[in-house]
Amino acid sequence: MDKNSKYIINPVYKFRNDIHRVIITNQKNYFLEDYEEGSFAEGFSSMIHPYVAFIFSFFDGSNTVLDVYNKLKDSLLIPSDEFCDTISNFIENKETQVFKAGDSTNSIPRNFLVESRPNEIRDDLRISFDMDEMLQGLDLHTIRNYIPNEMTLMLNNTCCTNCIYCYADRETRPTKLIPFNRLRGIIREADELHFRDIGIDGGDFFMYPYWYELLLELKKYEYSPLVSTKYPITKDIVSKLLSVGIKKIQLSLDSVRNQEIRQILKVKDDYLLKVIDGVKILDEAGIEIILKPVITNINDSINSIEELVSFSAQFDNVNDIYLTPADYSQFKTFDYHSSRNRLKLIEEHVPFLKEKYQKNIVMLGYGTDDSIEKKMRMFGNRSTCSGNVSSFFVLPDGKVTLCEQLYWHPFFIIGDLNQQSIMEMWNSEKALSLWNFSQEEVQESSPCKSCNMFAECRRGQGNCWRMAVATYGPDCYDYPSPNCPRAPKITKSMFIPE
Repeated sequence: MDKNSKYIINPVYKFRNDIHRVIITNQKNYFLEDYEEGSFAEGFSSMIHPYVAFIFSFFDGSNTVLDVYNKLKDSLLIPSDEFCDTISNFIENKETQVFKAGDSTNSIPRNFLVESRPNEIRDDLRISFDMDEMLQGLDLHTIRNYIPNEMTLMLNNTCCTNCIYCYADRETRPTKLIPFNRLRGIIREADELHFRDIGIDGGDFFMYPYWYELLLELKKYEYSPLVSTKYPITKDIVSKLLSVGIKKIQLSLDSVRNQEIRQILKVKDDYLLKVIDGVKILDEAGIEIILKPVITNINDSINSIEELVSFSAQFDNVNDIYLTPADYSQFKTFDYHSSRNRLKLIEEHVPFLKEKYQKNIVMLGYGTDDSIEKKMRMFGNRSTCSGNVSSFFVLPDGKVTLCEQLYWHPFFIIGDLNQQSIMEMWNSEKALSLWNFSQEEVQESSPCKSCNMFAECRRGQGNCWRMAVATYGPDCYDYPSPNCPRAPKITKSMFIPE
């Protein structure tokens, strides 16, 4: 580190006022040009002390490290060398840095400070908050955000296919979709609240009647969601995608063998040819294509996988292929799965395919019925649940639930954005009661009823409500997730066998 050089907070990060603390998170357009993916922590969100944010805010590209020290030295009460040594930990740091400030833990994402480029100045780092007021109500312990940070819009549950492995609730048919004008208002509210991300889900995106208008609205506020589809792409669709600046799309193309596609997706004979034509149109337009084939017991041969990869090799804009084993669906009979032995053979073949076709090919994981010993080792390292903590899921009719795959389960409906604003929904009695769900409310048959880790678990990393419902049934929403060491034995077939 050169203490006389100017450094700037990596433009993919921002500060966010969360009323009683400051949040470091990604910009909503965090895949910025000139910043390589992987050089920053995608999806990062962590609370920090407001005074720490205040110090870092001076790294706006206009100050050297010594400049920052001289502006703050009267309040820092430490020598300049000590300040510079501390700051060096956050300059092009390869890993997340965790440190203590008083009794709070602060996390700073990787590659946080970078050397500023000529004339590069950030004017967005002095976020609007009253330091004295925030310090009076300071909360660096509650995990749930005071203001949500992201949402996913489930636009419909209509598809152009009938996949044998579909995990979506297509049986519940909303009588009326949320009016598009109200959807516009929700997006505007999210922007005013400085949401990091707005995701889209379905059903199939291109079967939503206002998909183009929606992309225009999202673009107006600089949101750029990943479009994922099985719909055969046309020239008209590509023209509209280009007009709103879409540069990447994900296709779930499971095979290039017509017989396999017909069996897996339950489509007509001409479907595969139309999809292949769509890939050609996208490639010629320069739109990056991510392929995400789902592997079932129909297309789990090495030859089928290689034919798909070989097909992709003719296109310059197909670089990423994510092989996805078909997992359990609560809405389907689980008879479409491959076997672990077959999947292992495919995984062992992946390095050969990567080398031969020069593609980024990744074999994704799948659920396993782990031993209690393994669960005990792994449970403390599980991902933190974001549902009703920093995010929420908007159903096609405007009702709000915690996350995907809980759908219209009545216990988890925390509001209705047809009738409420985002913040009214977020602070609703139902949303807060789910966050504060008490052990006294748990039914006697659930192991959570007598667990001495209940509060730490539920208001810490969280229990996966979705997996509890999928595993034990809709009435067992207060059961532990099956990855918990105290979870009851699973009595139905929901894991891929040998």
